[in-house]
Amino acid sequence: MKLNINSSEIVVLTNKLEKMRKYDLPVVINQTLNDAAVDLKTVEMLEQAGKSFTNRKKGFFKAISAVKRSSGFDIRKQVSQVGFRGKGHQKEAVNNLEQQERGGNIDYRDFIPINTARTSNSYNKTVKKKNRLSQIKGLKSLRPTTIRAAYKKKVGDYVITKGTLFQVAERKKKGKFRVILKPLYDYEKGRKIKVKGTHFMEKASLKVSKKLDNMYIKNAKNRLKLK
Repeated sequence: MKLNINSSEIVVLTNKLEKMRKYDLPVVINQTLNDAAVDLKTVEMLEQAGKSFTNRKKGFFKAISAVKRSSGFDIRKQVSQVGFRGKGHQKEAVNNLEQQERGGNIDYRDFIPINTARTSNSYNKTVKKKNRLSQIKGLKSLRPTTIRAAYKKKVGDYVITKGTLFQVAERKKKGKFRVILKPLYDYEKGRKIKVKGTHFMEKASLKVSKKLDNMYIKNAKNRLKLK
């Protein structure tokens, strides 16, 4: 989105600012661009993300988004930005946001959590801490095998079979010996998924762009009061 300071609605204020001190107009432009970026990050982006994604972790989008503020006095170079960044387990989600915005194929995770791995066995909840992939010892050495391999495992051990990562939940020896497995993750090596573009950032940006004139007018009038 762009701020057009020569639009008919705000040209009068622009003319007044240009007649003031050298940096008054650039200051107002910086303020307006930064107001827009903050509004995008804290209001419109969060609203559109809520409509487009199942947000299992409250504050996720707020935590991974950041504002790069506009500065300087060269109007041609003034720009503010909102972007995403993440570390650790957030990094993969951040990397996929561009594809989810535009649509297309995503190199997705080999392991996708099943509801039984989540809190309250609910799709809308996060994965229990004890069931996170980072907590599963020896995960990298696990290879798909037959269901019979589970009979050699101890309670608490893991096995990949039938396209699923299971944890051995119980071993029953009375009568006919059997093993009870708890499914935790759907497994597919080198998984790719095709997603339809959400355009959530585009929608959010368009809503903010409609506020730009009012933001500029407010900042311009405040600056003129300082004259």
